[in-house]
This record gives sequence, C-alpha cells and structure tokens, in this order.
Amino acid sequence: MWTRTVPPSVLVKHGYTESDLPVGVILATCELVNCFKVIADEGASAVLDAGHAVSGNEYKFDDFSEGRFARELVNAHVLEEPILAKGKLNLWEYPFTEIAGQIN
Repeated sequence: MWTRTVPPSVLVKHGYTESDLPVGVILATCELVNCFKVIADEGASAVLDAGHAVSGNEYKFDDFSEGRFARELVNAHVLEEPILAKGKLNLWEYPFTEIAGQIN
C-alpha cells in the first residue's frame, strides 16, 4: 500500500492545502508517449525497464511499487479554467473539442 503524502510546503508553494486540493476536475492536458514497468523500488528511487530510472520529486509524487507502470508524458498544458469531470479508473480521454480553446 502506498503511504507517501505530498509535503505541505509543496502545496503551500502552489496556493493549496491538503483540504482544498482540486478534485473532480480536469486541470491540464498531455500526451502519453510511453510506459515503463517498475523493476525495483529502492526507497528513494525506482528502476524501470528499458534502462530508465525515477528519482527526486518525480519519485516522491507517485507510487513506484515493483510491478506497477510509470508513464512518460509530454506536451503538458494547464487549462485556463478547470473542467468538471467525473473521475474514472485507468486511462481515459475527454472530447478535445470541448477544451481546445482553453489550452495555454
């Protein structure tokens, strides 16, 4: 079970507290370009397949337990306004035409 939490100082830096994080909304868009299986979680970093590794803040903000997958994302764009959306498990797409004018 993943038990890491976001350090409060990181939330405050971005104007949030643990109790007012946005939920139930789309905040940004991105492109998924690759997935890598986690081979080993070493406590402060993780070894991924294909010779990749994760450490630092990237490691701190996700669950890199052995057997899970790490995603490589590119072209991330924060939306001007959050869009209400019902959460879903797994990967899912949102109709791009509804948000095309909001991408920064």
